[in-house]
Amino acid sequence: AAGFFDVAPRTRRQQPVVRQLTAMVGTSSRLYEQLVEFLRQLFTKSRTEYYCTLRSEVLMALHDGEVSAVCAQEPCHKFVWCLDACIRERCVDEKRTKELSTFLDLRPHQEEMRGDLAMIVHDPFVVHLLSLSILSTFEDLAKEHSLPRSCHKLKVLTRLLNLGLNAVNILESSEFSEPRLDSNLLLSSFPSMVSLYTDNILRSLSTEMQ
Repeated sequence: AAGFFDVAPRTRRQQPVVRQLTAMVGTSSRLYEQLVEFLRQLFTKSRTEYYCTLRSEVLMALHDGEVSAVCAQEPCHKFVWCLDACIRERCVDEKRTKELSTFLDLRPHQEEMRGDLAMIVHDPFVVHLLSLSILSTFEDLAKEHSLPRSCHKLKVLTRLLNLGLNAVNILESSEFSEPRLDSNLLLSSFPSMVSLYTDNILRSLSTEMQ
C-alpha cells in the first residue's frame, strides 16, 4: 500500500473538499482571496497543517483547470507550482532551487507575501520534500568532499524549511521579515552530518574490499 507521502499531488487534488472549494471559487479572484484569508485564519488559530495543504491544493486545482483569471492574480502561484513539480518528481534539482530562491529575497514592498510563503512551506508534503532533499544533499557533499557552507542549494533548502517551520509565528505576529537562521547549522551541525555520511561511505568501501 502507498504511504502517506507517496500519493501523487494530482490524486490528492481529487478529494471532494478540494473539488468543492474549487467549484465554489469558479473564476472569481475575489472569492479565491476570501478563501485564502479564511484558510490563513483557520491555520493560525488551530495550528493545523491541513489548512496549509488545502491552500496549495486548491490553487493547483485551479491551475489544472486553467483558471488563469485566478492564477495570474496569485503572487504565490509560481512558487506553489514549482514545489508541486518537485513533490511530483521527488527531488529539488538545481533549476528548481534557483526558481525557489527568487522568492526568498523579497523587496520591502513584497515582505507581507512572506507570511503566505511560510504557510505554503508548512504543508507536511513540502516539509517532507525539503527534509529529504537536505539529507540527500548531505550525501552528495560527502561524495564530493565539499563543505556545507559553500553549497548554495543547501542554504536555499534550509532557509525554506526554516521559513515554513516559523509560519505560525510569522502570521500571528505579522512580523514578515525572514526568521533568523542559526549560523551553527552551516558551521557546525551540518558538517557533522556530512561527516557521518562520509564515514558511512568509507565503511561501505571497506566492506566491499574485504
